[in-house]
Amino acid sequence: MISRPDPEKYPVKRSVSNSDIFNSGYELPQHVCILAPGLNGAGNYDKIGPVYTIAVNYGITIPVHIDAWLVADWWGIQKDWFPKADAGWTGQRLFSVGLAEHCNFWKDTDITFELVKRRAVKRGYAEERATLTNRFRPDETSVGIAIDLSYRFGARHIDLIGVDMQGYDYYDGTKSTCESCDRTGTWLFCEMLNDVIKWHQERGVVFRSHSPTALKI
Repeated sequence: MISRPDPEKYPVKRSVSNSDIFNSGYELPQHVCILAPGLNGAGNYDKIGPVYTIAVNYGITIPVHIDAWLVADWWGIQKDWFPKADAGWTGQRLFSVGLAEHCNFWKDTDITFELVKRRAVKRGYAEERATLTNRFRPDETSVGIAIDLSYRFGARHIDLIGVDMQGYDYYDGTKSTCESCDRTGTWLFCEMLNDVIKWHQERGVVFRSHSPTALKI
């Protein structure tokens, strides 16, 4: 199950019940770019082009044009970089409900989404996807959520950059501090994300990676 922040350490500051993305009128252009903080993205940012760009997690700190910031895992609020990024970002937030309730900065135009309970997914994405009405699956990674969200709201050409799916290093020389997964070599979730990508490709979505990746793109 998805844990919520400790209520004593992160008290609920607001209700976000009126910000659900499926009732927000949110729309995306057909061409979007998903920006992640992987090391391989560095040196390739000039390839992004003038497209709607969604940064995931620590990707919000990359000094390029960003249109929206997506964070799914509530534990992001506990990272050293999150408070500074949260305070400095004035654009569109796309946050999971658990995170949005606890972050320090929130606008009426920001948007939330719900996640299904985290579990070891045994079914393939094609079978799982049919059950995800107005919900997203955390096991598909934040990039997978960004892909699914982009598709649901209009995107049919999705570029990826910095989605290495291998190693610990971020674009700026810092390292991932994920406590729940071994990131030595190719990530455990790489094949699950490949499954997500395949499902969307079968529905006409065109993917392109602007940097080296372990994904099958």
